[in-house]
Amino acid sequence: MTLATTLSTMHQRCQEIWQQLETADSAVQAQLLDELWANQADQEETVDAIVELMLQIDAQIQGHQQQIDYYVQTHEGAIAQLKQQRDRITASIDRQYQCGVIPQRLVGTQHRISVRFNPASVDATQVDATTLPDRFRRSKTEYVVNKKALLAAYKANEPLPSGVRVFQRRKIEFGPISHLVDLAFQSPS
Repeated sequence: MTLATTLSTMHQRCQEIWQQLETADSAVQAQLLDELWANQADQEETVDAIVELMLQIDAQIQGHQQQIDYYVQTHEGAIAQLKQQRDRITASIDRQYQCGVIPQRLVGTQHRISVRFNPASVDATQVDATTLPDRFRRSKTEYVVNKKALLAAYKANEPLPSGVRVFQRRKIEFGPISHLVDLAFQSPS
């Protein structure tokens, strides 16, 4: 039986004891109260064990994530240096070709270096598309869902378009007891 299953079983047993307390006579109530307090202590230990386990798992996840971040940073730096070195060599060969120092094709015993021209491409970043003739431009319209407006309409009790669904996800939180909040919290039965 897992810790969560044990916790659920204990909670159900507490509910049964409370129901029996409501209808029991005073002689049986003392025995039921003793059983209730024992169950409560077991439940508290189980809760603490579950939270300790979750905290250990979170710490391990964080440790692994830090290792990944370190390796990514280290390798990204090495890759960036190698790319810079490659770009410098390529730029040097291109400069030498433009100056006429080397021919368009160099051949070694196992490898070759060729200077080729890529297919033509257009740089139109400095041109206002509205000034171009229609044959040199195209229009593009993109519609995007405005989730903030939909959520505001939902909060204002306005009808939403069909197909729109508003939902809330549940979040299970683990952590230390906050006496101001947790002691006043009563879980729904």
